[in-house]
Amino acid sequence: MDLLLGSAYWLLVVLLLLVLVDRTCRRMPAFSRWRQVLRFAALFWCCTAIFKKVYLDYIFPPGDAIWHEWVAREVAELLRAGDFAGAGEFFGFGNPAYRFLLGVFYALTGAPELVTYTVNGALAYWGILAMLQALCQHTGCKNLPAKVIVPGLFLPSALLWTTTNLKEGLVLWGICMMLQWTFPRSNKRGKIPRLLPLMGMIALGLLRPHIALIWIVAINLLATWRSKKIGLFVLTSAGALASLFLLKLAAPVLFEAATGEGVASTLGGRYEHLTTNSDLASSHFLDKDPTPILTGVLLILFRPWPWEVRQISEFLAGVEVWWLASLGLWSWVRVPNKLSHLKHPCIISMLVCLAMLGFFFSYMYNMGLVVRQRLMVFPAVWLLYSWPAIFYRPHLKRSVRLPKLNSRLRKPQSQLPLPASR
Repeated sequence: MDLLLGSAYWLLVVLLLLVLVDRTCRRMPAFSRWRQVLRFAALFWCCTAIFKKVYLDYIFPPGDAIWHEWVAREVAELLRAGDFAGAGEFFGFGNPAYRFLLGVFYALTGAPELVTYTVNGALAYWGILAMLQALCQHTGCKNLPAKVIVPGLFLPSALLWTTTNLKEGLVLWGICMMLQWTFPRSNKRGKIPRLLPLMGMIALGLLRPHIALIWIVAINLLATWRSKKIGLFVLTSAGALASLFLLKLAAPVLFEAATGEGVASTLGGRYEHLTTNSDLASSHFLDKDPTPILTGVLLILFRPWPWEVRQISEFLAGVEVWWLASLGLWSWVRVPNKLSHLKHPCIISMLVCLAMLGFFFSYMYNMGLVVRQRLMVFPAVWLLYSWPAIFYRPHLKRSVRLPKLNSRLRKPQSQLPLPASR
């Protein structure tokens, strides 16, 4: 029965993703020639969920996912029995919020865990599409290059960490939905698309309030700079205050210490405590004194360094991050007028976001945790890396000039000059 139900739900998720791809390609001309690639990527993400559940989880048992599943099933049983008060006791912020939402999902659908893997992966895929759409909106791109769309769609760490029973997929979706607040306003947008950024902010605020606060500040900066709308500034500022309130509820002890002793002192003390435990901390972080922001930015963009690799998982994580960094640096080296691009509001806001998240990452203590949570920074990093690749494409220089010439050649017959009379 579970196999039949899981197969039906899996096919439904695949169908919804394909509909999303077709709708995106119709609305965004930059995606049109990549329609088949986008369809293949959607199917590939859903198949990765099956591969993770059927094969990888038996080789590397997912401890966190097992606990999430057990608690969520307990919440679902309480909800089905009508014990809403008992189910509400499981609600909280961070991981408890994810388990409670997952329990509500199970109570409504009765789906097996494979469907959770697939839905989380589908949400992450949807988020990456929204991220690429934001890139097109801010650059005016009409034709995405392969070096922008392919790495984004097939990022190995995103495929592995979102197609599972963890909150990474929902967090990535929430961040990318919030980017829609920076789009130019359009009267053609319906009510549901306008609600998506708000839904993304709520999801991110419940799951990771501190990350929601950072992204809200960056998006507030960009949206206010572009639109100069006071109402949008007030809305996003209210979201930032709400994230602070949620952060206080999620980690009251840490919040009180941070407000009393300072954020840097609190995180530094926590870092020293955790790095003394070799069972929790990776050897890369033992006996290290982090430099706020700088250590975190280097950790996000470049680490693990080649000399820090000690196992195959670290090697694969290193190859991914070095590959992305090489693509980004090469694009920035080749693009002309670098200063004019660096002055763009989108670039400045993403740099601010990277710096704020770099401060948070400076006090990371485990390399596996870094690779997993680096997805929270991926939208900012990929927007920064991809920006110059949109503008520097020498093979399109001739085609850029063609529209002006073609506009003269495509005059209506009535506007053509009459032949001279003999």
